[in-house]
Amino acid sequence: MPTGPWRTSCYGSGRHGVVWVGEGEEGESSLTDEARDPGGETPPYSVPAARPPG
Repeated sequence: MPTGPWRTSCYGSGRHGVVWVGEGEEGESSLTDEARDPGGETPPYSVPAARPPG
């Protein structure tokens, strides 16, 4: 499990769709295995930039 200022953002039905956003990601979001849809398709999601100031 990654450590740091991570936060989760739920979307869709709410059962799955956890997005981990951290400072080291440079604002990029990565979906975890649980967040990926069983069918292989992921619902659209929006995550605010988590880049630190400076």
